[in-house]
Order: sequence, then structure tokens, then C-alpha cells
Amino acid sequence: MDAIQGVLLAHYFPTSVKRKMEQDLRSLLQDERSVAEYEREFSRSLHCVPFVVRDDEDKARIFERGLRPSIFRLVQSSNLQTYRELDTLTEAAEAPQEPEPVARTWPVYSAMRTRSSTGPRCVICGGPHYPRQCSRSRGRCFLCGQEGHFQSDCPRSPLPAPSSASAPASPGPSQGTSSAHHPAGRPPVLRQAEGSRQAPSGRMYAAQTEEAAAAENVVAGIILLYGIRVRALFDTGASHSFINRLFAELHDIPLVFLLHPGRVTVPDHSLDIREFCPSCPVRVGDWIMPVDLLALHKLGEFDVVLGMDWLTKYYATIDCKDRTAID
Repeated sequence: MDAIQGVLLAHYFPTSVKRKMEQDLRSLLQDERSVAEYEREFSRSLHCVPFVVRDDEDKARIFERGLRPSIFRLVQSSNLQTYRELDTLTEAAEAPQEPEPVARTWPVYSAMRTRSSTGPRCVICGGPHYPRQCSRSRGRCFLCGQEGHFQSDCPRSPLPAPSSASAPASPGPSQGTSSAHHPAGRPPVLRQAEGSRQAPSGRMYAAQTEEAAAAENVVAGIILLYGIRVRALFDTGASHSFINRLFAELHDIPLVFLLHPGRVTVPDHSLDIREFCPSCPVRVGDWIMPVDLLALHKLGEFDVVLGMDWLTKYYATIDCKDRTAID
């Protein structure tokens, strides 16, 4: 019986066909298919050439190599050893990609700008000049969309514009003093930044003007992330913290899918957020202060933006005069 079976297999299933099917299995890719569709195709191909895999772990390695890059990075960081565990995790990783009924929105960071290799490019109007030379450099109102004033000064605003002359002085710590010594309350700088959230019209303007005196709510510098030197922006105009997605991929920084995809907004458009880097070890000086970084495709000239979630969590103080961040 075995001899007859061997003759039939040799005639109808020659070595050349086996090699072709083995090659097809090893080069199988998920592409645009769902994980379930890819798994069915993988199992169908493996059924014809079961001798290709040595054990269950080898089967899992061949399967994960064909996954889409976004899912492959997730399962690779989990270091799963069995095919069943791998199949379960890939299906779970694909689930958050389904559209949510209502997407959350976050105020955008105020550092979105681009550089041009052909000459100066204004980030306010797009013209061939520096922002400080732009006739529109007074910003854009988030309430009515008109240029020349902010939301706090908008004639259509239902609330009266705040008066800087009548604002009481805050008895906070002196300039250059760390707010970590005052756990009962935040320093005056952070309280002012929180107030600007309710009138976000100045967020884009702070980073669009290149004059040092105009950028009152941002401080830039070099920090360490996973031991890598990164260009960071400390931004009180951002409610969350962000990482450049291309920078994360270049340095193999793990990104995972958000359970509920969200959106960040700017005056003219919005950007979708689907991935983030959880508990990134941000190192400033001798201190390591983890934070969740939302992944964006573009962050201008910066690799990381540290917003109010990081600043308030670690009681950081922004010294706008000396352009320093104090923890």
C-alpha cells in the first residue's frame, strides 16, 4: 500500500511542484487581506507542504514574516513562541483599525512647521519669506477664522476679553525655581498655559514666528529617548505629547495601536491618530520621566513634542525668558 502511494505521489506530486509550493508558502504576504483571510491562505498552503515547518515555533516565525509591517512590529516585540498565541494576538491587533462611531479630538501642538531646501518659506501664508516678515503674522482667530486677532479678542466671542492689567499676580515660586518643591499647586507658568487651552488661538502663532521674543510658550532642546538623542519641543500649547512616526520607525521604537483612534486639530485641517509609543523613557539630565507619545507623520524639524500631559505630570516649569525647562 505504501509503495502504491509512493508511486502515485511521485507521479502526480513531483519534486518540482513541492519546491514551487514551498517557495509560495515562504513568500506569502498578507498585503490588503485581513488577518483571518491571510491565516486561511497560509493554512491551505501549509497543508500541501507540511514538511516545510520543523515545529510549532517555526510555523509561527514563517507566519509572522508575511504580516503587514504595522502588525509585524507589534507581534515581534511580544516574542510569542507558539502559532496559536501569534494568531490570537494578530487578530486582536487588527480590531482597533475598524472605524469608531465618534473619534476623539485633541488640540494640536503648536510646532507644526516645515523647512524648504530651496529658500525661506513662510509657515503662516506659504509665501517665499520668513514668518517675521509676513503681513499676516498676527495669527488667525480660531472662532471666526479671520486674521489679525486671536479668539480672546474676537468681537464675536460671547465672553469678555481678559484684561492683563486686572489679573492678580500669582505668588508662585521665583524664576528658575523647580515646581517640584510646591506639590500643592503648579507654578504660575503652568497655570497660564492651562488658561490658554480655553483660548487656543495663540498655539499656532507661538511657533510660526521666528523672533525670540514672540515664542513665549515654547522651549526646544536635546533630550534622550531610549538612549537616542532627539530634538524635543517643550510646548505648553499642546495638550498631549507626540513623536515623529518616521523617526520611531528609523530607530525601531515600538508603536502600538490605540484602542480608540483619535484626531488632532489645527486651524485649517485635522490629522488622524492611530498609533502611540507607550511609556517612552524620556530622559532629561539625570531624570527618566516616561510618557505616552502619540505618533504623527510630520513634526516639522522636531522628533518629539512634550506637551501639557508631560509637563504637568512631572511639575515642569517653563522659563520663557531664559528658554529653559526646569523639572
